[in-house]
Amino acid sequence: MINHRKLLNFVSLAFKKISLSKKAAHTLLVITEEKTFRIDTDNNGVFSAELEVIEQGCASPSSLPRTITKLSEKTISPLAKSVWILYSRLPALLVSVPEMQVKGLDKAMLAQILLYEAEGMTGQTSVENLFAYRFVKTEDEMSDYWLTQIDQGIFNELSTTLKKQKSKLAGLLSPSGLLSPLQVDDAEQWLRLESWPNQLVALYKHDINANINVISYDSPRWRDELQHWLADKQPGSNSETLLTGRLDVLPDTAVVFDLNNSDDAALWLLRWANELIVEEGRHSAVIRQPSAINPEHLWMAGSGLAATVLCLLNALWFIHERTVFDAEADNLRAIEKNIQDLNKRIGDVSTEKTKIEQKLQQLSNDSGQIPSILSHLKQRDALLLKALADGRNQQLIIETITSSAASVVIEGVTLQQELANKLADSLAQPFKDSPWRIESPTVKNMALMADGNGPWSMVISLVDAGVPSIRRSDINSK
Repeated sequence: MINHRKLLNFVSLAFKKISLSKKAAHTLLVITEEKTFRIDTDNNGVFSAELEVIEQGCASPSSLPRTITKLSEKTISPLAKSVWILYSRLPALLVSVPEMQVKGLDKAMLAQILLYEAEGMTGQTSVENLFAYRFVKTEDEMSDYWLTQIDQGIFNELSTTLKKQKSKLAGLLSPSGLLSPLQVDDAEQWLRLESWPNQLVALYKHDINANINVISYDSPRWRDELQHWLADKQPGSNSETLLTGRLDVLPDTAVVFDLNNSDDAALWLLRWANELIVEEGRHSAVIRQPSAINPEHLWMAGSGLAATVLCLLNALWFIHERTVFDAEADNLRAIEKNIQDLNKRIGDVSTEKTKIEQKLQQLSNDSGQIPSILSHLKQRDALLLKALADGRNQQLIIETITSSAASVVIEGVTLQQELANKLADSLAQPFKDSPWRIESPTVKNMALMADGNGPWSMVISLVDAGVPSIRRSDINSK
């Protein structure tokens, strides 16, 4: 375990030995509504200058580009080549979705679902937003994701502002939710309460399992919500509080860190530098500039070119080999054809004889099933109606049931697409030992809902499989 005060003293001695004349590799800017914290690091996340606190804040995301311009005028040295911006007013949400809804989805589809849920939470459209997310945990069949977003126009303007200062926007994110303890390294179990101006972010990690809870200070019962969340958490001595300027009475923890204290702020930024630079932000929701080149398209193009060259080489080799062996192949083909014709005639006779013998044997075996088939036919409609009653669901309506000698067709409408398959599975049970079988349902999206998803029309057929040796199609063809 490393004492964080000793760690800061070591870092302080380290960066004092580094020349300040060379432009730093990375700059971290933590921008709040009232002030900005700046720290410069090398490519290993080690501080190359002392913590700088600048009396320049930013009230809204739309003001970020202007704030960066003002900061460049007030800061001691030019910004580094890569700039990471941690903005306290950047929208950060904890989005929960059903695990089954997102299981197995590709990244693009998962992103659309998370943005849709975020719109429902904020009431703001996200069509023109850039966003980033990271998975947190799955519990009680619900999956949690930490999501940040910003208007794409603001992000582009912010990127352009930094380019004018010969810097690059490495990433934009919320400073809340750092998935790393401040007081000890590599603790298996720890808890932190982060008090931000508009919300409380509570983090808990046990072994490899992470847990995040976001509690709005606008809620009159936020203290009760926090106590309920803390009830089953046992971090031991590894509990900490991070204060960012808001004065509220929070539950006691083993250590309290305050960003108004320069040592605490530097330690906190050291942890963020390690996450963003060394770990490449893999545990955080970092909004980055979309790549102009799609790696998947580039890989596909390269693979296509390689396949084309390979095909060309194969074609040249084939032409050469064909020229050499064509003469010998002609003689061999004639002999081979005669042998194949003879073998085919012998095989056809043998196959036909085997089929007739198998058919006679099957007819003999299946003749005893006829009474049972007639009995199932008499009970068919009653069993079907009972199965429909047992498998009923309020989200599914049966509109018509059309019966004939060879089949029964059930038509209806469902509000949930998967209910058609569940109903088909339920109907199949009473007929599993009979010559009747339920075919897979045909489901079609009627797209009558506002979002275009549902309701769905469905068709389920109960068909006569017949006696294996006396198929209905065989009878009809004679």
